[in-house]
Amino acid sequence: MKKYIILIIVIGVYLNSYTQIIGEVNVLDRDIFYLDYTIPTSIDNDISYQKWSTKFGIPPIRFKKLNIVNGFGLDLHQFNYDNSNTTSLDNFYNINYSLIAMYKFSGKWAVIASVSPIILSNLESNLSSDDFLLNGRIVAERTFLRKNKGYFRAALGLGYLTLNGTTQFKPIASIKSRLNEKWSFVLGIPNTYVKYDVNKKHTLKALLDLNDFSANVNNITITNEVYSKAVFTVTSVGLEYNYWFKEPFGIMLRVTQTVFDSYELRNNDNNGIYDFNINPEQPFITVGIKFNPIREIQQKLKPL
Repeated sequence: MKKYIILIIVIGVYLNSYTQIIGEVNVLDRDIFYLDYTIPTSIDNDISYQKWSTKFGIPPIRFKKLNIVNGFGLDLHQFNYDNSNTTSLDNFYNINYSLIAMYKFSGKWAVIASVSPIILSNLESNLSSDDFLLNGRIVAERTFLRKNKGYFRAALGLGYLTLNGTTQFKPIASIKSRLNEKWSFVLGIPNTYVKYDVNKKHTLKALLDLNDFSANVNNITITNEVYSKAVFTVTSVGLEYNYWFKEPFGIMLRVTQTVFDSYELRNNDNNGIYDFNINPEQPFITVGIKFNPIREIQQKLKPL
């Protein structure tokens, strides 16, 4: 019975790695639950930014070859403007739900499909159709075993995804590998990293981080023009450290430095009408807590 419960949780974590474009999408060891906080950071002379983010998954419904999983997430982006009295640009919310289905043809081949309705808004007034997004994807995945243990996992597919304020069909490709007991890596968008497991308690990760949202702001006028959407995109590189008190519970510290940034207001035609010209010179520092009861199983050299 215990093994059956663990297997259900394993599949749930595995499938939830294919949720929305924002957050952990391609990962080898996604946590069952996490809560992250990015401390206030100056992104311009008179603008500071902070973020709360949490995700959790629900155990899947299992059939012989088909598995169905549900997951939920919430992100809160908060801005502070020294030279502005408006509150419409202070808080932006990403409330999301994901439904994921995985069909395994064999031990090597699988097809994964997902759909994610998302609310992205400042929630300053009643919800409208502009506050809702629908993202989805379908991916074919192939697992390759290495002769000296470990594995590679390659995925190719198509997604209907929102990135930098635009929702459209995009190709999806990723490579994930666990090389040995210490080293693993992921190449893809939005998650790319190389991870070194020092031991059971300490983990180091070099990563490329994407923080992206586009939220409806309910047609507010600024500089004599009407804008309807705020779009924020920051790409950073950095390091992450994880410490595990006891196998299920851990804490995280992440420090990243921006390599690309953009924050602008757009109109109903998705054309930029006001650019904040942000320049985050300070690093983003994020701390978090996490829960992962099957971390040891995920680190095995045999693919899940």
